[in-house]
Amino acid sequence: MTLYLETPGGFVPWSGEAINDVRHPLTVEWVWSDDELAAIGLYLPAPADDVPPGKMAVATSVERVGGVVKFVNTLVNAPPPPLPSTPVIYAVGNFAVSDMDISGIDTAVNFSAAVWMDVGVYLVLFSEAQANTRYLAKAYSGTSQALVVEKGEDYLIINASNASGPYDPAEFSLEVIRVQ
Repeated sequence: MTLYLETPGGFVPWSGEAINDVRHPLTVEWVWSDDELAAIGLYLPAPADDVPPGKMAVATSVERVGGVVKFVNTLVNAPPPPLPSTPVIYAVGNFAVSDMDISGIDTAVNFSAAVWMDVGVYLVLFSEAQANTRYLAKAYSGTSQALVVEKGEDYLIINASNASGPYDPAEFSLEVIRVQ
C-alpha cells in the first residue's frame, strides 16, 4: 500500500521523505492509526467509485471528496463495442456453357474470365487476387448439381454433374461471400 502526503499542490505518493522536518519510518503505515497518519498529512486513500457502464477510466488521482481522501477516476465515454462482422457479396456472375466452351458471362462482378476445362469442369478467375482463401464460394445450376471443388487466391474450380455424372448445364451461377 502507498500512503499519500497532502501538499498545497494536492496529494503525492509518500516514499519516506521528512514531514515538517521529521523523518518517520515507512512502517508507520502499518503501525499508526488513520487518525495518527492524518495528523501529519498522510492518508491511505479509499478506493475509487466503480466505473459506470459506458464509461472508462483514463487516469486516477487522489483527492479529498466530501472530507474523505480517496482515489478519483477521470472518466470518458467508452468506445462502442465492435460491430459484428458483416458478410458481403464480393463477386457474382452468371456463366453460359455450350459446345465445350464458356459462351458468355452475364452480370459478372469481380470475375475476369471463365474457361471450360472438361465436361462439367470450369475454371473461373477473379479480377484481382484475394488476400487469402477464407471466403465462401457457392455455385448454382438449375439443371444439375454445381459445386466449388477448389478455391485459390485468384481462381475457383467448379464441377457440375447430374445423375449420370459430369454434365455441362446450359448455365451456372457463382457467388463469393467475404466477411469484412
